[in-house]
Amino acid sequence: MKRLYTIVTPTHEPLFDEWFRPSLEDEFLIEARCVDQIGSETEHRCGTASFNRTMVEKARLILDAIEQNTDRVFIYSDVDIQFFAPTEPIIDGVIDGYDVACQLDAPLTMGRDVHPEFSGHLCAGFLVCRANERTHALWRDIVRYVEDRPDRHDQHALNELLNGLTGKEIGNAYGVRWRYLPACFFGPGPQLGRTWEPGQPMKVPQATVMHHANWTIGVANKLAQLRAVREIVRRAA
Repeated sequence: MKRLYTIVTPTHEPLFDEWFRPSLEDEFLIEARCVDQIGSETEHRCGTASFNRTMVEKARLILDAIEQNTDRVFIYSDVDIQFFAPTEPIIDGVIDGYDVACQLDAPLTMGRDVHPEFSGHLCAGFLVCRANERTHALWRDIVRYVEDRPDRHDQHALNELLNGLTGKEIGNAYGVRWRYLPACFFGPGPQLGRTWEPGQPMKVPQATVMHHANWTIGVANKLAQLRAVREIVRRAA
């Protein structure tokens, strides 16, 4: 049985309790690490100092997971996610021959010159990881990076260390073999390239198995996006 790791803060408990956990259709063993709230909900928004400090705990959790699952595959997932179908059969096919598989987070044409808060094309919010020496070396350095850089978070670290924010599968110092998850692991970033607001339309791929409510600010907006995507999927069924 694969393990699925996540972190839960007090402001994100409703996402975990009402959306993430009830919608999961795979028999993963959930390893949820509860962490103290750093700042208020507003102070904890993506890119803030409080958010970045919390992401240190996330990076440490993934490093711990690698050490606990030697030669096995595990999943890390944020809690602002809902599932619509089992994911394990797809995950097994995608990770075969690879060490890491992530969602595509942004348009491949996007770079730092386009968006001031750009943090890379690899999404650190949902990833599949093979625990081995290569991924251990990568996440050991990601932990060091976020511990030493309070102005950066784990997604900055993952992208800068693994692919130089290029969005291309290139050689890296760790020899980590990585790829993107298919579009059925949906997040709105690649099609929007800008912050999502409630009411803004989204094109949800057919046969979507998972939705990550990102590229929006605040728990209320994440909940609005979760509801909107769920309705789109239900209408398409």
